[in-house]
Amino acid sequence: MIYLLIFIFFVLIFEFYLRKLIDRGQKKIQWILTNNSENFKFDQKIINKIFKNSFHKTLGWDRFPYQKIKVKKNFNKTLFYKFTKEGFRYIGSKHKNKFAIFGDSFAFGSFVNDNSCWSSLVSKKVKKNFINYSVPNYGFDQSLLKYENKKLDKNIENIIIGVVPETISRIQNIWKHYLEFGNIYGFKPRYIVKNNKLSLLKSPLQSKRDFKKIKQIIEKCKNNDFFYKKKYLVFKFKSIYFIDFLKNFTFNISLFYFLIKYKNNYTKLNKSIFTLVYKHNIRSANDLYTHPESKKLFEKLIFKFVKVAKKRNHRPIIIIFPQKYDLELYKNKKNKFNDYFNKFKNKILIINLTEDFSKVNYSKFFQDDKYGGHLNEKGNFFVAKKILEKIS
Repeated sequence: MIYLLIFIFFVLIFEFYLRKLIDRGQKKIQWILTNNSENFKFDQKIINKIFKNSFHKTLGWDRFPYQKIKVKKNFNKTLFYKFTKEGFRYIGSKHKNKFAIFGDSFAFGSFVNDNSCWSSLVSKKVKKNFINYSVPNYGFDQSLLKYENKKLDKNIENIIIGVVPETISRIQNIWKHYLEFGNIYGFKPRYIVKNNKLSLLKSPLQSKRDFKKIKQIIEKCKNNDFFYKKKYLVFKFKSIYFIDFLKNFTFNISLFYFLIKYKNNYTKLNKSIFTLVYKHNIRSANDLYTHPESKKLFEKLIFKFVKVAKKRNHRPIIIIFPQKYDLELYKNKKNKFNDYFNKFKNKILIINLTEDFSKVNYSKFFQDDKYGGHLNEKGNFFVAKKILEKIS
């Protein structure tokens, strides 16, 4: 009996300090979730800015013709992304448009100048334009939808969808907050498999007026988002924090180590926890390549891409851009997505850049940015060279 009382006493002490740490950390870090995390405050100024600059009711968000977007790199360096009247990224080349690219931030070439982006480098080399319609944070599903709905130049012969392996997570997400804690303004469409066929769920947010019923919309998202139960509720501290701590012990022990170590240094705290979350996301996405339902959904999207492209007389191509931690998993023989993509080789040209990066000192090709490390100018040059070898 005495041991039970001692145990209960220590649990209560742990619970007390755990709550203090969490309450303090939650005010600084977006990745700590409690019941208070659902008391969302949607800022009308941010809503107005989103609807003016990026909102798209079909795709969730997009880039538009004639846009000029100012972006801050590390050390407060500034660059601009420019878009043509057709809505693709400016490349300054007057050759015929032969390739159209759809995809995410790696396909887009985030955080490098327009002229240093891999699509621009390839265009100049082969004297055929690789026009880039990619949009940061897109999943394969959004890229495919954008391609389906895009009226393209009649000279286009090849369609590229470029994605990071983490796209297998993005295609199962409908409200970004459940996958990327804190991204509360990001709503997107997604496909589900119903009766062994793809069925499209429209983006929950169709107009600015929808924010008047945002609570009902969020409730519906819970039923349609893979990550509400698989991730959001797992990370959330709900009632007895001690039990929730143990349920996600490996992650939480690192989280609270950083909260204690960097309690007076917000910059180091934020960077350390972001790295922890980023690596967890990459590992989780890697694991989904052995998850039957996730594999099936992605497979059907790939076959849909092939079908749509052939119907439009285009050659479909998929490019896999590994993130830096994907390459570490590959180096340690923990990669699971290579085998998955290999099985499509007879159906579609898949350019998986993982092995190409693994043969070089890839660290010099990635930026140290706050979004997990995009390709720098050298990385874009390396990618352009490898893609040229594989497409020509």
